[in-house]
Amino acid sequence: MVRDLSGHTQSWRVFTAPFNARTITGEHIEANYVPQYEWLDEPFEIADGGHLQLNLSTDTQYDSESDIVGISTRLRWTIQPGNDLFLVWAPSVMWPLET
Repeated sequence: MVRDLSGHTQSWRVFTAPFNARTITGEHIEANYVPQYEWLDEPFEIADGGHLQLNLSTDTQYDSESDIVGISTRLRWTIQPGNDLFLVWAPSVMWPLET
């Protein structure tokens, strides 16, 4: 939570994970809820979007202790400004590096 000098709340963000499970095969399934609040002192305009906003990103990680490389992919869909939906796929399958 961020407050101004008068003690008024300017912004806050709360991360909750009401559902978090791991399957017998090791897959991780999770649903998160992250409400946010921001107080804006000045009026502003938002341009008409009118287009689909999708972002696809892939991350690769290397664990030097086990010599294993892992991968995860995230799809972000901005439904409307301030409302985003994330789909994350992080398989439990990891690839050991040949040495």
